[in-house]
Parts: sequence; C-alpha cells; structure tokens
Amino acid sequence: MTFSFSLKSGATAGVVAATLNGILFFIGSSLNWIPSTVIIPNANAPMTIFPVIFASIVPLLIGSLLAFGLHRLSNRYGIIIFQVIAILFLLLSFGSPLSIPDAPMSMIIVLNLMHTVAAVSLLYFLTIRTKSTV
Repeated sequence: MTFSFSLKSGATAGVVAATLNGILFFIGSSLNWIPSTVIIPNANAPMTIFPVIFASIVPLLIGSLLAFGLHRLSNRYGIIIFQVIAILFLLLSFGSPLSIPDAPMSMIIVLNLMHTVAAVSLLYFLTIRTKSTV
C-alpha cells in the first residue's frame, strides 16, 4: 500500500460516506427521526448537515493514514490490525449518540447507521478493494 493509494482511498471513502450520510441525514430530518428540537451538547445547537459531512470525511482521512502507517510497520499484519482497530472504533462510536440528552431512539439509530456507513466505506476502499486492485 502506497501513501498515495492510502490517501486517495481515504478521500474516496470520505466522499462516499459523506454523500450517503447526507442522504440519511435528510431522510431522518424529513421524517423527524432527527428532530431539530434536540440540542447537540458540544455544538449547543440542533444537528445540521455540516457536522455530518465533516465527521464523514476527516476521520476517514485520518484512518487511511493510520492504515498506511500500520502497513509500513507490519507489512504482513498491518491491514488486519487496522481492520480490528476500525471495528473497535465503530463499536465504541455506538455509545456517542447515547450521550445526547433527550435524543429519541430513532435519532440514535440513524446516527449509529451513519457511523456504520463511514466505517464500512473506509474498510471497503482501503482493504476489500485493495485485494482486487493492488
């Protein structure tokens, strides 16, 4: 895995995740599954599309750099180690929506689905697709 491939894969995964998560956000908002009355603690404002896009791109770019570093440190097991770390981060991220005061279960489910979309996108573009193209 080259640095260039890692960065391109992370960016592609980020754009795909941002697009799909944006769609999920607009569907969730229109169905009031993500109500505008729920205030996100760190933002002191309702959920908007901008944090969704940011949180779909930036962590995936960082993750792609982590994957590159692990691949360099342990060529044989780097990708496997990265997959395990990515899955652990995904599982830990499921707790984050639970910390939003007064969030309805529908919002928690949509937010966790967004986390899953981001993780699957990164794993696909960095590991599964790598096996068939590199």
